[in-house]
Amino acid sequence: MLVQRGDTLMNLAAREYGTATYTALDVVRSANPGIQDVDRIIAGAELVFPDPGPVARLSGSGNDLTVLVGTTPALGQAQELQRMVGQRYRLPADLEPVPLGEGRNLYRVSLRNIPDQAQARQIAESLGTILKDPS
Repeated sequence: MLVQRGDTLMNLAAREYGTATYTALDVVRSANPGIQDVDRIIAGAELVFPDPGPVARLSGSGNDLTVLVGTTPALGQAQELQRMVGQRYRLPADLEPVPLGEGRNLYRVSLRNIPDQAQARQIAESLGTILKDPS
């Protein structure tokens, strides 16, 4: 998608996907590493918007597979999600800040050290599309 003057990553994600969540924003930003500030994107830049299906939650390879559970602007919500998914899937759940620009952060919760691709895909499928954050 071509960036127009005044576009933000959130409004571009909503235009591309029909809706935008913080998890989708996180995935799109990861697919476009040149973006330093989600509110200041260079007009004329061409951005990549990954397929929003469950596979967008997967990263890593071999025995270092990770599933993105969700991304939120609220630290307390991220901590609760981290606790909940760690117990549900019995896997290490990480919480890390994701810089948005100008000192603002989102908080990403991921399951890591998933032993095989089949299990990682099963977890991603259970979480569903990046267009709906887990509850």
